[in-house]
Amino acid sequence: MTAAQAGNTARMAARPLSGGGTAQQIWAGAGLHLPALDLGECPEIVVVGAHPDDETLGFGAAAAILAESGVRVQIVSASDGGAAYPNSSLLQRFRLEQIRRAELYCATGVLGLSAPICLGMPDGEIARYEQRLADLLVEILATKPPGTWVAATWRGDG
Repeated sequence: MTAAQAGNTARMAARPLSGGGTAQQIWAGAGLHLPALDLGECPEIVVVGAHPDDETLGFGAAAAILAESGVRVQIVSASDGGAAYPNSSLLQRFRLEQIRRAELYCATGVLGLSAPICLGMPDGEIARYEQRLADLLVEILATKPPGTWVAATWRGDG
């Protein structure tokens, strides 16, 4: 399989992350007044990602620290990530979905988290199923204790 350009590839390639991110003084000078996050008020956090690994790569260290401090962390993966290589055959896509799901289960185990919830939505088409995704997330959140936090990756992903 070879990777094909899709979505944000050109835009992201024009601004590689090799510089270490935004400098602290820029964030400090932005005038953002965000409240401090008191983990004592967080009984559980649900971390939602479009694809397996979005949440564990993007939030894995924080999730592990939260879990170690006693906060229950629930990872939710909207898709199985099968569209990562758009020119793949159906069999290749199926195998990739199986691999990515297995990797997600492995990653959550390594991080000390509970088993993830995989929604199995079609990768690359989540926006078409926005209401279904919202309904599923409402069902998941209805089982959680009051005060549960939700963290999600970038809205345009997936």
